[in-house]
Amino acid sequence: MALLVGVLAAPVGVAGAAEVAAPVPPAGTMRDLGTLSGGTSSVGRAINDQGLVAGYGDTAGGSDHAFLWSVSGGMRDLGTLGGEISSGQAINERGQVAGFGNTADGSLHAFLWSASCGMRDLGTLSGGTSSGQGVNEQGQVTGFGTAADGSVHAFLRSASGGMRDLGTLSGGATSLGQAINERGQVTGFGTAADGSMHAFLWSP
Repeated sequence: MALLVGVLAAPVGVAGAAEVAAPVPPAGTMRDLGTLSGGTSSVGRAINDQGLVAGYGDTAGGSDHAFLWSVSGGMRDLGTLGGEISSGQAINERGQVAGFGNTADGSLHAFLWSASCGMRDLGTLSGGTSSGQGVNEQGQVTGFGTAADGSVHAFLRSASGGMRDLGTLSGGATSLGQAINERGQVTGFGTAADGSMHAFLWSP
């Protein structure tokens, strides 16, 4: 399984419906969630209060796809944005999954998946790439993407406002959004003026 490492790279193939589910183990033990159809490995990245799990797993073709796992449905391949890879990074209580995937031209874009709409491309900042890392109950997504000058900036994406560049810490060049709450507040990390890494809290 590929593990894409870097600021705008991360783990991230086309399978079908519910995949390989495992028997229910006794309480207090670790449950194997299985793999996508034809795949050999999978990684859980996020879980909600209903026990729905989002992550990614390899497919028979060798590429990684985002999945949504449930007790009733097993591991479901969420597909891609037209490219070969995708990864589920966050999930809310509505079962919406945020993450990233590449498009047909190979660009990395943030996505929001829902049972009713499937995987939707959330677009990018002016630099052309983005990655979703957190989602709240309103379906607002945070993450990071490239700005026009090539630097990496945190974003907040909403249905009404599109993708908003959250900027950086004073004097810093880079920021990455990692999580978002119900008030639309975003936390993550970024570089300070001296180049050191600091946590941030952004509020609307």
